[in-house]
Amino acid sequence: MQKVGLTMLGIAAVVAIVYSCKTLFTDADVPLTLKIALGVGGLGLVLLLVSIGVKRCKDSKDDKFKGVER
Repeated sequence: MQKVGLTMLGIAAVVAIVYSCKTLFTDADVPLTLKIALGVGGLGLVLLLVSIGVKRCKDSKDDKFKGVER
């Protein structure tokens, strides 16, 4: 049940972020420098999260404690 709730929360967060970005980048009153800065920051965040995910996947393949239970 927790996985379903977290999935729904994640989907809602993604929809809210996409809508906010669409509104921000299509609004003519927002300065271009702010749009560029937020775009670069968002891209950096995405790259950071992807690199963390790739590293965790690589590390999990050769995990010494994979079969150990707590």
